[in-house]
Amino acid sequence: MTVTVKNAIGIVAKQILYRNSQSWIQQDVEEIAVGYAISKVIAAYVKEVKEHKMKLIDKTAKEVKIRLTAEIQYWAFRAAALKMKEAAGKSNSKRIPN
Repeated sequence: MTVTVKNAIGIVAKQILYRNSQSWIQQDVEEIAVGYAISKVIAAYVKEVKEHKMKLIDKTAKEVKIRLTAEIQYWAFRAAALKMKEAAGKSNSKRIPN
C-alpha cells in the first residue's frame, strides 16, 4: 500500500479525533501513572519485600535463640562444675584472693 499525503493526513486526522474523544488522554497522564503505581505496583512490591524480610527476621531470631540457649547452657554447666570443684576443696585459680 502506497502512503500518499492525502492518506497520511487522513490517518493523522483520525488519530487526533480519537485522542480528543478519549478523556483520559486529555488529563495529566503522569498523574494517572503515578496514581496507578502507588495503588497497584508499589503495594505489590511492598508486600513482596515484607514477606521476604519477615522470613529473614524469623530465621535470624530463631538462630539467635538457639545460640543464646547454647551459651546459657554452657555457662550454667561451667558454673556448676566450678561449684563442685570448690565444694570438693579445690580452689578456683581465677578468683581474686581477699
